[in-house]
Amino acid sequence: MQQLETISRYKIEKILGRGAVGTVYKAYDPVVNQTVAIKVIHKQLLEQDDSGEQLKRFRNEVLAGRRLKHSNIVSIYEYGEERDIAFIIMEFIEGRQLKDFLDEKFTFDLDTTHKIMQQLLAALGYAHKQGIVHRDIKPANIMVMQNWQIQVADFGIAKIESSSMTQTGMIMGTPNYMSPEQCLGEHIDHRADIFSAGVVLYHLLTGKRPFEGETMMGTLQQVLKVTPINPSKLNQHISPILDRVIARALAKHPNDRFQSAFEFSEALTLAMNEAQSPSKTTQDDATVMMPSMADTVQMASNDVAAIIDRTINTRTAKQAELAKASKKPSKNKWIALISVGLMVFSGAGWYMAQLRNKEESLGNLLTKYRCAALFKETDGDGNIALRGYLQQPDLQDLKNELAQGVGKESIDYHAVQAWNSAFCNVLDVMSPLKAANDKSDLGLTVNSGKEDNRYATDDYLEMNVTAPNYSAYLYVDYFQLNGHVLHMYPTIPEQTVKQEANKALLIGQSGEDKRWQVSPPYGVEMVTVIASSVPLFKQPRNEDELTESYLADLKAAIQSENAMVTAQYLTIETSPQ
Repeated sequence: MQQLETISRYKIEKILGRGAVGTVYKAYDPVVNQTVAIKVIHKQLLEQDDSGEQLKRFRNEVLAGRRLKHSNIVSIYEYGEERDIAFIIMEFIEGRQLKDFLDEKFTFDLDTTHKIMQQLLAALGYAHKQGIVHRDIKPANIMVMQNWQIQVADFGIAKIESSSMTQTGMIMGTPNYMSPEQCLGEHIDHRADIFSAGVVLYHLLTGKRPFEGETMMGTLQQVLKVTPINPSKLNQHISPILDRVIARALAKHPNDRFQSAFEFSEALTLAMNEAQSPSKTTQDDATVMMPSMADTVQMASNDVAAIIDRTINTRTAKQAELAKASKKPSKNKWIALISVGLMVFSGAGWYMAQLRNKEESLGNLLTKYRCAALFKETDGDGNIALRGYLQQPDLQDLKNELAQGVGKESIDYHAVQAWNSAFCNVLDVMSPLKAANDKSDLGLTVNSGKEDNRYATDDYLEMNVTAPNYSAYLYVDYFQLNGHVLHMYPTIPEQTVKQEANKALLIGQSGEDKRWQVSPPYGVEMVTVIASSVPLFKQPRNEDELTESYLADLKAAIQSENAMVTAQYLTIETSPQ
């Protein structure tokens, strides 16, 4: 097979790995000066697959990846087909598989194990909320970077809500890490991933897999029937409290496991803290209370003592007595409540000031990133969440800034993803105009007709635009990954009229003469709306033109006209299905 030198605009640098039906390459994107990974599947090999299952898996990975925007999940940028190949452009990870460390008999301490598992469970919890079950969690699909940061990869056999890619009766996964229900080809849900994550935890703590038969069928039989040896029997440095966590994660029946990745994460944190506590009793005659397998783990309470009581109670009799005493009502309870009440008024003012300071500091931080499409949301409790895209080096910098400075872990940035952006030049023009609109609260908005901003092949784009609170000429543009821009409004000279303040426009709606369909290449694209107090262009423009030439004319028009100009934009995600 001839060696590829380029795929689309990407320059191939080297082969990272080969599989049965494809190859993964390291490549360079000259447009945004960024390294990417490209997974390629060769169509001639697919022709031998009468069922089309391999291509379904390939597209399934794209479909799942496009829905998942999390710092612990490998980002999918684009999907495309050309010549005799189909390909996925994805985030390049400078790191190694967790499997490599385990194969080398690397010894993981409790802190490192906890850090890896917390990230894995955060990624799974997020995916499960999006209706996606990975189904193949194992060390080979966990990429390890510097400082034990991890990312979950390969959603090729993921189960997606409403997808019919696989049905009950099909066995998919890796036997050593599969749940019993997967082994039997039964219906599965997110709790299958909980089981697999439990196997990973066992492997990290002991250096051994809990289920290891001489043959594949032998391994499946162990998964179904054998209770693994407690990790504390294999590693004397492991506290029995961790045995209890693993036993629940590896329960044969899904109802007996942790019911969510969050529950697993909370129980593991409590157990790790207890296991590593310098004050915990280490004497051989310490009393250990272990609840039965039928007990239910409850993770909703904020009372840590109560949680340990209900789940993984390894406190001594003395500690239990102290905990019980601490729950008795205090005779000064009402005095304390009155004092708290008197503090509420002044405390509310302090809280609002702190929130304003945090938002202002965050706003100043975000302005430093050039190629960023970031959106901030604040809920009624003052919690701030970021979502959107920026370049990979900036993503790590943002995480560090938030962890060490303005955020101190109080700002949720898990929905911020790295992107292979072809739109840096677009953002150079739009971001200052958007900032002016947002700062002055001018009211210019653009929203997608799709609630989640996701479009599949042949879907029509639908945009809802609200004019600013001043009369303005509006320009709505669709910037595509192929380097072109489609002018969605105005499309005819008669539409180049000044819109009333706050007027609503519906663009691309069903029944209109002019509509725009999604087409390859797939990935993250942009829709922008510009509002100007004067016309920006003297002559009508072609509906479809090169982004580069349009931006040059747009910048010149903005600079030459003595006009009030603001902008707003949104990102949309396109996929093959």
